[in-house]
Amino acid sequence: MKTLGKILVCSALASLPAACGDNAGDDSPTSGSTGAGASDATSGAAASGSTGASTGGGEKPVRDFTGPVTSDMTLSAENTYLMKGIVFVEAGATLTIEAGTTIMGEKASLGTLVIEPGAKLMADGTKDEPIVFTSQAEPGERAAGDWGGVVLLGKAPINVPGGVANVEGITGDGTQYGGQSAGDSSGSLQYVRIEFSGTQLSPDNEVNGLTMAGVGSGTVI
Repeated sequence: MKTLGKILVCSALASLPAACGDNAGDDSPTSGSTGAGASDATSGAAASGSTGASTGGGEKPVRDFTGPVTSDMTLSAENTYLMKGIVFVEAGATLTIEAGTTIMGEKASLGTLVIEPGAKLMADGTKDEPIVFTSQAEPGERAAGDWGGVVLLGKAPINVPGGVANVEGITGDGTQYGGQSAGDSSGSLQYVRIEFSGTQLSPDNEVNGLTMAGVGSGTVI
């Protein structure tokens, strides 16, 4: 079981500020169970059929998005996705998100996307069709802290004894980052908007909107 309690921005590449809610609850998100229904690729993850959740994404069908992602998978712009719990993309797998896709983080489970070392997130939006990670609440009712965030873990050198570390707050396999590959790539994020994310679980215990840890120079942001 992997759980999320605290994620700090820690990167050999860059750091971004957290977008934290002032009145978030104290419950940590837990790893979402694999849902039923058709998936977008052969994988342990599932993108199941239409749900009754608030879309905030127009009239596109809403599909549950749960993990883990164990092989290559594509999220189609024809759907809106509700990310439940922690979705781990495991080493060797690539998660591709089409331009114009909206991914909503479930508030109850603080939906969070974690790209493990050796995995990739290919999220290349465009100026006219950005990729949006957002709250599941309706427009006008959204607020900072509605969901978790996006975490990229890489294999680039980091300044700690031994050269590897574990992301604070995540326990279980796939949480270690750092290594000897300065040119490591965790994928590409272009024209991506991450909004209403990041939450304070308790004092000094936060989930950030975007966390990059040991991310190499081959990553495009």
